[in-house]
Amino acid sequence: MNEHFNRLINYLIYFTRQIFSRNNEEINNVQNICKDPYTKIIDNIYIGDYRIAGNLEELNKIGIKHIINSTNEYPNKFPENFNYLNLKLKDDIHQDLTNAFEESYSFLKKNKGDKTLIHCIGGFSRSVVLVMYYLMKEYNYTFNYALNYIVEKRKEININDGFKKQLLDAEKNLLGDKAEGEGKFNNYKNENDYNENNPLIDDTDIKIDS
Repeated sequence: MNEHFNRLINYLIYFTRQIFSRNNEEINNVQNICKDPYTKIIDNIYIGDYRIAGNLEELNKIGIKHIINSTNEYPNKFPENFNYLNLKLKDDIHQDLTNAFEESYSFLKKNKGDKTLIHCIGGFSRSVVLVMYYLMKEYNYTFNYALNYIVEKRKEININDGFKKQLLDAEKNLLGDKAEGEGKFNNYKNENDYNENNPLIDDTDIKIDS
Protein backbone atom coordinates (compact mmCIF):
# COMPACT_ATOMS: atom_id res chain seq x y z
CA MET A 1 0.00 0.00 0.00
CA ASN A 2 2.78 2.46 0.90
CA GLU A 3 4.57 1.80 -2.41
CA HIS A 4 1.48 2.59 -4.48
CA PHE A 5 0.61 5.63 -2.36
CA ASN A 6 4.11 7.12 -2.65
CA ARG A 7 4.18 6.46 -6.39
CA LEU A 8 0.76 8.11 -6.80
CA ILE A 9 1.85 11.21 -4.86
CA ASN A 10 5.03 11.41 -6.91
CA TYR A 11 3.20 11.43 -10.21
CA LEU A 12 0.41 13.75 -9.04
CA ILE A 13 3.07 16.30 -8.15
CA TYR A 14 4.85 15.74 -11.44
CA PHE A 15 1.80 16.10 -13.68
CA THR A 16 0.50 19.07 -11.72
CA ARG A 17 3.78 20.84 -12.31
CA GLN A 18 3.63 19.92 -15.99
CA ILE A 19 0.21 21.52 -16.36
CA PHE A 20 1.30 24.82 -14.84
CA SER A 21 4.81 24.88 -16.29
CA ARG A 22 5.64 27.13 -19.24
CA ASN A 23 7.62 24.28 -20.75
CA ASN A 24 6.05 20.90 -20.11
CA GLU A 25 9.27 19.13 -21.00
CA GLU A 26 10.93 20.42 -17.85
CA ILE A 27 10.49 18.56 -14.55
CA ASN A 28 10.92 20.56 -11.40
CA ASN A 29 11.34 19.32 -7.84
CA VAL A 30 10.08 15.78 -8.42
CA GLN A 31 9.43 14.16 -5.05
CA ASN A 32 10.50 10.70 -3.86
CA ILE A 33 13.65 10.51 -5.95
CA CYS A 34 16.87 8.99 -4.71
CA LYS A 35 19.25 11.06 -2.65
CA ASP A 36 22.01 10.76 -5.24
CA PRO A 37 21.39 11.89 -8.84
CA TYR A 38 23.40 8.92 -10.09
CA THR A 39 25.15 5.78 -8.86
CA LYS A 40 27.79 3.63 -10.49
CA ILE A 41 26.72 -0.01 -10.56
CA ILE A 42 29.05 -2.21 -12.63
CA ASP A 43 30.93 -2.31 -15.94
CA ASN A 44 30.90 1.48 -16.33
CA ILE A 45 27.10 1.40 -15.98
CA TYR A 46 25.40 4.19 -14.04
CA ILE A 47 21.81 4.45 -12.83
CA GLY A 48 20.45 7.98 -12.54
CA ASP A 49 17.47 10.31 -12.54
CA TYR A 50 16.34 13.42 -14.44
CA ARG A 51 18.82 15.62 -12.57
CA ILE A 52 21.92 13.96 -14.00
CA ALA A 53 20.23 13.37 -17.37
CA GLY A 54 19.87 17.13 -17.75
CA ASN A 55 23.28 18.16 -16.43
CA LEU A 56 25.69 18.35 -19.36
CA GLU A 57 28.62 19.53 -17.28
CA GLU A 58 28.33 16.63 -14.82
CA LEU A 59 27.77 14.06 -17.58
CA ASN A 60 31.00 15.20 -19.23
CA LYS A 61 32.80 15.22 -15.91
CA ILE A 62 31.82 11.58 -15.28
CA GLY A 63 32.81 10.67 -18.81
CA ILE A 64 29.44 9.38 -19.99
CA LYS A 65 29.39 8.44 -23.70
CA HIS A 66 26.03 6.69 -24.05
CA ILE A 67 22.62 7.22 -22.46
CA ILE A 68 19.58 4.96 -22.18
CA ASN A 69 16.56 7.16 -21.60
CA SER A 70 13.91 4.76 -20.28
CA THR A 71 11.19 7.39 -19.86
CA ASN A 72 8.12 8.22 -21.86
CA GLU A 73 7.92 11.78 -20.55
CA TYR A 74 11.47 13.17 -20.51
CA PRO A 75 13.24 14.17 -23.75
CA ASN A 76 16.77 13.32 -24.82
CA LYS A 77 18.39 16.50 -23.57
CA PHE A 78 21.71 16.42 -25.46
CA PRO A 79 21.32 14.38 -28.67
CA GLU A 80 24.32 16.11 -30.24
CA ASN A 81 26.58 15.15 -27.35
CA PHE A 82 25.68 11.53 -26.54
CA ASN A 83 24.59 8.32 -28.20
CA TYR A 84 21.01 7.72 -27.02
CA LEU A 85 18.65 4.78 -26.80
CA ASN A 86 15.16 6.02 -25.91
CA LEU A 87 12.80 3.24 -24.83
CA LYS A 88 9.75 5.39 -23.96
CA LEU A 89 8.59 3.26 -21.03
CA LYS A 90 5.91 4.14 -18.52
CA ASP A 91 6.40 3.36 -14.83
CA ASP A 92 3.22 1.33 -14.85
CA ILE A 93 2.50 -2.25 -13.76
CA HIS A 94 1.03 -2.98 -17.22
CA GLN A 95 4.08 -1.75 -19.16
CA ASP A 96 5.52 -4.59 -21.26
CA LEU A 97 9.30 -4.74 -20.88
CA THR A 98 10.01 -7.61 -23.29
CA ASN A 99 11.54 -5.53 -26.08
CA ALA A 100 13.11 -3.03 -23.70
CA PHE A 101 14.99 -5.80 -21.88
CA GLU A 102 16.68 -7.00 -25.05
CA GLU A 103 17.23 -3.57 -26.59
CA SER A 104 18.86 -2.22 -23.43
CA TYR A 105 20.95 -5.37 -22.97
CA SER A 106 22.27 -5.19 -26.54
CA PHE A 107 23.01 -1.48 -26.16
CA LEU A 108 24.92 -2.03 -22.92
CA LYS A 109 26.77 -5.05 -24.27
CA LYS A 110 27.79 -3.21 -27.43
CA ASN A 111 29.07 -0.21 -25.47
CA LYS A 112 30.53 -2.08 -22.52
CA GLY A 113 33.90 -0.38 -22.86
CA ASP A 114 32.39 3.08 -22.40
CA LYS A 115 30.48 4.72 -19.58
CA THR A 116 26.72 4.50 -20.01
CA LEU A 117 23.96 6.18 -18.01
CA ILE A 118 20.57 4.48 -17.68
CA HIS A 119 18.06 7.00 -16.37
CA CYS A 120 14.38 7.44 -15.65
CA ILE A 121 12.70 10.24 -13.71
CA GLY A 122 13.40 9.26 -10.12
CA GLY A 123 16.20 6.77 -10.74
CA PHE A 124 14.51 4.03 -8.72
CA SER A 125 12.28 1.95 -11.03
CA ARG A 126 12.52 1.84 -14.83
CA SER A 127 16.28 2.35 -14.96
CA VAL A 128 16.78 -0.21 -12.20
CA VAL A 129 14.89 -3.05 -13.88
CA LEU A 130 16.92 -2.61 -17.08
CA VAL A 131 20.19 -2.89 -15.18
CA MET A 132 18.85 -5.87 -13.22
CA TYR A 133 18.06 -7.64 -16.48
CA TYR A 134 21.55 -6.87 -17.76
CA LEU A 135 23.13 -8.39 -14.65
CA MET A 136 20.88 -11.44 -14.85
CA LYS A 137 21.67 -12.11 -18.51
CA GLU A 138 25.32 -11.07 -18.59
CA TYR A 139 26.46 -12.66 -15.31
CA ASN A 140 23.73 -15.21 -14.54
CA TYR A 141 22.67 -13.26 -11.47
CA THR A 142 19.43 -14.43 -9.90
CA PHE A 143 16.62 -11.92 -9.49
CA ASN A 144 17.28 -11.62 -5.76
CA TYR A 145 21.03 -11.40 -6.18
CA ALA A 146 20.78 -8.63 -8.79
CA LEU A 147 18.30 -6.72 -6.65
CA ASN A 148 20.46 -6.91 -3.55
CA TYR A 149 23.54 -5.96 -5.53
CA ILE A 150 21.92 -2.74 -6.75
CA VAL A 151 20.22 -1.95 -3.42
CA GLU A 152 23.58 -2.07 -1.67
CA LYS A 153 24.76 0.74 -3.94
CA ARG A 154 21.50 2.66 -4.45
CA LYS A 155 19.31 2.07 -1.45
CA GLU A 156 16.10 3.91 -2.35
CA ILE A 157 15.14 1.83 -5.40
CA ASN A 158 11.45 0.94 -5.67
CA ILE A 159 10.39 -1.12 -8.70
CA ASN A 160 6.68 -1.69 -9.24
CA ASP A 161 5.01 -5.10 -8.94
CA GLY A 162 4.50 -5.47 -12.69
CA PHE A 163 8.18 -4.95 -13.37
CA LYS A 164 9.07 -7.36 -10.59
CA LYS A 165 6.92 -10.11 -12.11
CA GLN A 166 8.49 -9.63 -15.54
CA LEU A 167 11.98 -9.85 -14.05
CA LEU A 168 11.04 -13.04 -12.20
CA ASP A 169 9.72 -14.50 -15.46
CA ALA A 170 12.96 -13.46 -17.16
CA GLU A 171 14.95 -15.20 -14.42
CA LYS A 172 13.16 -18.47 -15.23
CA ASN A 173 13.88 -18.07 -18.93
CA LEU A 174 17.52 -17.14 -18.39
CA LEU A 175 18.48 -19.50 -15.57
CA GLY A 176 16.08 -22.40 -15.93
CA ASP A 177 16.20 -24.70 -12.90
CA LYS A 178 18.75 -22.38 -11.25
CA ALA A 179 16.12 -19.66 -10.91
CA GLU A 180 15.36 -18.97 -7.25
CA GLY A 181 12.41 -16.58 -7.40
CA GLU A 182 11.93 -13.68 -5.03
CA GLY A 183 13.83 -13.96 -1.77
CA LYS A 184 14.88 -11.88 1.19
CA PHE A 185 17.23 -8.93 1.16
CA ASN A 186 20.76 -9.80 2.22
CA ASN A 187 23.30 -7.43 3.70
CA TYR A 188 26.64 -7.74 1.95
CA LYS A 189 29.42 -5.52 3.22
CA ASN A 190 31.24 -5.07 -0.07
CA GLU A 191 31.57 -6.24 -3.66
CA ASN A 192 33.88 -9.11 -2.71
CA ASP A 193 31.14 -10.54 -0.51
CA TYR A 194 28.80 -10.53 -3.50
CA ASN A 195 31.31 -12.24 -5.72
CA GLU A 196 32.24 -14.87 -3.13
CA ASN A 197 28.62 -15.69 -2.32
CA ASN A 198 27.22 -16.00 -5.82
CA PRO A 199 27.36 -19.70 -6.80
CA LEU A 200 26.36 -18.98 -10.41
CA ILE A 201 29.30 -16.90 -11.54
CA ASP A 202 33.05 -17.14 -11.84
CA ASP A 203 34.82 -14.28 -10.08
CA THR A 204 37.19 -13.92 -13.02
CA ASP A 205 34.21 -12.92 -15.18
CA ILE A 206 33.36 -9.94 -13.00
CA LYS A 207 34.79 -6.61 -14.09
CA ILE A 208 34.18 -3.65 -11.81
CA ASP A 209 36.01 -0.55 -12.95
CA SER A 210 37.29 1.91 -10.39
